Amino acid sequence: MDCELLEDILASRRLCERSSIGARISTHCLYPSADPVFVHVGSWGDGFRVSDGGEAAECAAFHGRDESAISIGLASAGARHSLDVEGGQLVARVPSKDWLPAAINAVANGAAHAASVAVEHISKKTERSLKSRIFAALDRAVPDKLIAREYEYRGKSGKLWHLDYAITLPERPILIKAVTPHHNSIASTYTTFGDVNGESNWRYCVFQRRPADDDAALLRQVGELVPLRALSSGVSAALQ
Repeated sequence: MDCELLEDILASRRLCERSSIGARISTHCLYPSADPVFVHVGSWGDGFRVSDGGEAAECAAFHGRDESAISIGLASAGARHSLDVEGGQLVARVPSKDWLPAAINAVANGAAHAASVAVEHISKKTERSLKSRIFAALDRAVPDKLIAREYEYRGKSGKLWHLDYAITLPERPILIKAVTPHHNSIASTYTTFGDVNGESNWRYCVFQRRPADDDAALLRQVGELVPLRALSSGVSAALQ
């Protein structure tokens, strides 16, 4: 394989455009949304200033406007990749072009890390809130003695799974798991319900913010997608 050919191919995949703070270039790092990370390169004396342009914070805000989560993500990235945090941006300054590739890599990796940490934080907070709302919905429709929290159910593999809730009907329990659009929540729900999948139970994937179409199609293979607003009526109907 010709190295020059490979270099040309890789160079052709990198986008570069003017921005208000210099040149905006694409990198091979990815945000949690799978979008590429862009960095902004501008002049700084005789050297260069490299930043994410605040795009890591924007990515995190898209998943849920939580300023504390965004701050946590930026601080974590700054500490891990030796970057400054300035006005919601990750910044590196280097004195010469020799240091520029390292600065670009540090900012790109830092931006991806910051967004991932923030989105994970937001997802966990959203899931905790959803779980409390699920309980409130169940409490309106089901006698308290039938509602089990952190319910243990053994799957076909022999593994003992922990479900958020279960309606402990003797003949056919209803297994309930909160699901958010975050990929970790989708994967966890799919794996859990995939193993406990059987005719001896109902499986409810309860959501407030609907997962993307491809994730929803995946979850429907192992359970029933139930919007939170319909949970009370759905459970009441199942009890009839």
